[in-house]
Amino acid sequence: MQLQKIKFPLVLIQTHRRGVGIAVLKDEKKIGELLNEPTDLFLNASYHSNQKTSLYEYFTYHDILFARVLAKTAENLYDLFKFTLDNSGLHTKDINTFAVGIGPGSFTGLRLGCAFINGIKIGNPFVSLIPVTTYLTPDLLSKCQTKFSEDACKLQLADFNAEDESTGFVTFFDLYFGLENIFNEKNLPVESLTPEYGRQPGPVLKMLEGTKL
Repeated sequence: MQLQKIKFPLVLIQTHRRGVGIAVLKDEKKIGELLNEPTDLFLNASYHSNQKTSLYEYFTYHDILFARVLAKTAENLYDLFKFTLDNSGLHTKDINTFAVGIGPGSFTGLRLGCAFINGIKIGNPFVSLIPVTTYLTPDLLSKCQTKFSEDACKLQLADFNAEDESTGFVTFFDLYFGLENIFNEKNLPVESLTPEYGRQPGPVLKMLEGTKL
């Protein structure tokens, strides 16, 4: 999708593995620099943990907030979403575009991510939804080996099983490649998000809840 056609602020959500990963872009000013010169971005970034829980990791790159949670997806999706918006000075009603990973990956996690944002769409029918391809663990490791560091990626995946293609936690590398895919895949906005190879999930967010954040 062409950069000039995307409406900002934009929120990317990844739930194709354990945990949740979210990136918040207020505008398009630094996205080109991020995608063109990413080499040391995640290797030298100063990671922070939420004071209330060590499960959150996050950092900011020129007003682009990257965050992830090292815990179960269902119990932490909403909380991390609110945390990222609060730390970006935004409310749900301010977001013009949601980009969401639709697979491949853990089908349960994918359904949760898609259903969560589909619920927000009910409360705000004018928001744009963009489906984004995610990467299974072997593919992610291969891409990190080429562009970043396979060892750094393995550390973020944590206790992953090489024989399980959707194992490990969502990483900051997943978020980077998700942002890259937003602008490379040229996917058009959809009315409702559907996980890859799956049926359309219903909303898991109350209709008015998304308008009050």
